[in-house]
Amino acid sequence: MAGLPSVRRMVLQDLASVVEIQAMCYTEVVFESIESLASKLAVSPETCFVACEGEKVVGYLLALPWTSSAPPELNRVNDQACKEPDCVYLHDLAVSPYARKTGAGQLLVRQFLTTSEEFGYSRATLTAVQGSQAYWQRYGFCPVTPSDTLKRKLASYGEEAVFMKYGD
Repeated sequence: MAGLPSVRRMVLQDLASVVEIQAMCYTEVVFESIESLASKLAVSPETCFVACEGEKVVGYLLALPWTSSAPPELNRVNDQACKEPDCVYLHDLAVSPYARKTGAGQLLVRQFLTTSEEFGYSRATLTAVQGSQAYWQRYGFCPVTPSDTLKRKLASYGEEAVFMKYGD
């Protein structure tokens, strides 16, 4: 690859590439349907991004304003925005195996954090899967000890899922 990938807001036409990247990257969690992914994009297009090499999508990040007490369930259609969000939930980040070590993931996370601040959110949350907790800690995310309610919400993400927060 020549140079850093570029980052732009995701559009509906990117979802075919998002599904392909998802299939290459996730081995321990259930894939999300294109309907579920599209619903998240529809709810908050301003917080969903793709990393591109030229015109080719090589990574993506889906996020939406949400409540920090409970993540949205995996592979669930979100047909409306959260009524009282207190954070931005980073739902998914994946980079094609062919584009790893290009800075695509870092660029997507930085865009996410910058956009979250621009929209007035000082807090972000995510659910780390497939042993990615250390990756997220490098960006300042910290594990949260889950309540029983949160444990039930995390069940759709798999047994090893770790809920994490960023900010106050």
